[in-house]
Amino acid sequence: CLPLIEFTYNNSFHSSIGMAPIEALYGRKCRTPLCWFETGASVVLGPEIVQETTEKIKMIQEKM
Repeated sequence: CLPLIEFTYNNSFHSSIGMAPIEALYGRKCRTPLCWFETGASVVLGPEIVQETTEKIKMIQEKM
């Protein structure tokens, strides 16, 4: 679960720097398979895994 927490933290907006830390570091927004909920619906293998991971990321974001 720690990698998901780190991923969520690094991809969450931080008002002190005006962007997500990963965006500040690399100069662009993160585009990994875990960012699918930002880009809209798409067909992905293993929809149960995708749904479970999405729920975990949202839960982590709510607790930050």
